[in-house]
Parts: sequence; structure tokens; C-alpha cells
Amino acid sequence: MRGASRWDVRQGAGRRKKTLSWKKTLPWKRVLQVLVSLSLLTGLVVSTPWLMSWLNQPIARVEVHAGFEYLSREQVEKLLHTHLQERFFALDLSRIQQVLMEMPWVKGASVRRHWPDSIQVSLEEQQPVARWGSNYLISNEGEVFAPDDITAFAAMPVLDGPDEMAVEVMQQYLAISQLLRPMGLKLTKLKRSNSGSWRFTVGHVEVNIGRDRGNGKATAFCPALSCQAGVSLESGKARGFALFERCFGCLG
Repeated sequence: MRGASRWDVRQGAGRRKKTLSWKKTLPWKRVLQVLVSLSLLTGLVVSTPWLMSWLNQPIARVEVHAGFEYLSREQVEKLLHTHLQERFFALDLSRIQQVLMEMPWVKGASVRRHWPDSIQVSLEEQQPVARWGSNYLISNEGEVFAPDDITAFAAMPVLDGPDEMAVEVMQQYLAISQLLRPMGLKLTKLKRSNSGSWRFTVGHVEVNIGRDRGNGKATAFCPALSCQAGVSLESGKARGFALFERCFGCLG
């Protein structure tokens, strides 16, 4: 028994040596890193719903930048309200921009997010310079648009022609207006027919120009008009109009 006890003691000592050796060889630094990583990962998984809710907040503020010369602020805000029910990251900015561009008075629109809970809307309004036919307006770039009510623009000149020629008609209108301005005259009507002929009105004078003479720039209507316009600038509106009548008398 005494010999067996010595054997057990030796065996126990051997196990203790092995245990101490195992403890010494264990990569404690690596184990600690793994434990910390697992703790962080667990915390992240547990807190993800709360974190996403905090990051993805409902829209609380909307900034609208526009001239509001023709647009109604209330109309824009009402339109936006129906599309701002989603949270910050779920907003469909392209769809909101498309809806804004469908407004007749909107020429350009941009929509941006500003975290955590706001969006910024910038609108560029159409600038009408004339009526187009009976029911539309046209911008100085020849863009035709259709507001609900154009009665407030009844005093504007009337341009007309095929819709696909709107840009050309506007360019011709601006060119003729520039020639007439020094004489104190204004063009009130301008129409391009499907065949390419032009008809325009200044005061009580209506001028019809065939397709061949109407091609090219406005000065093609009457070359003398542009060179004599400077003279009539000092002569007043009456002489300017007389010049206009002489100029186009042979064309009417």
C-alpha cells in the first residue's frame, strides 16, 4: 500500500505538471480576443433592431426651395405629404422627383436626403413668354406646358404651329421681337403653318410670308428692317410703325 501511495503521488504530480504545462501553452491573448469579439457580435445582433430604428427615422422636416412666382407652396406641400409616409431610407426619391416634374409649372426638380430626418426639395419654375394656341403657354426655350388656368396671361402674344416646331417658332418670335423693339413695336401673333409659311401680326398689320421667304432668320422677312431699325429708334413709335408697313407692304 505504501508503494502504491508513492505511485499515486507520482501520478498526481505528473497530472499537475501536465495541467500547468497546458495552462502555460494556452494562447490566452487569442482566447481573450475571441471572447471580446463574440461579446461585441452578440451585442450588435441584440441591438440591431433598435439601431436600425434610430438610423431610419420618419421624415420630420421638409425644405422646399422655389421662387413660388407661379407655383403654390400649399400645392407643393400637399403633393409631397402623400409621398413622405415612408421612413428615411425607404423614401423613393426618384418617384417623388417624377411626381414633382408632372406639375405643369415645374421645369426642373431635385430631391435630396439630409440625415437624420429631413429632405430638401429644389424646384425651378417655368417662365412663360407667350401663349401657345388657345390653351397652353410657351417658355423662352420653346417648351410648351399646360397650366390649369391661363386666363391671367391673356395679354401675352399668341404663338402657334405644329407642336414639334415650338422651339423654331419661339426662336423666330424672339428674333423678330428683337428687331421690332427699337421701334417700340411688339409682335402680337406669330404662326407657322404645316407647310412652312409664316403669318404674324404687329398692331393692325398682318403679314403672310410664303415658305420660301420664311426660311432662315427673321431678317429674311425684311432685310431693310434690321438696318433701318436704328434710325427709327430716335424717330418714335409712329415712324417705326410706318417703316414696318413699308417694309412688309410688298410682302402682304
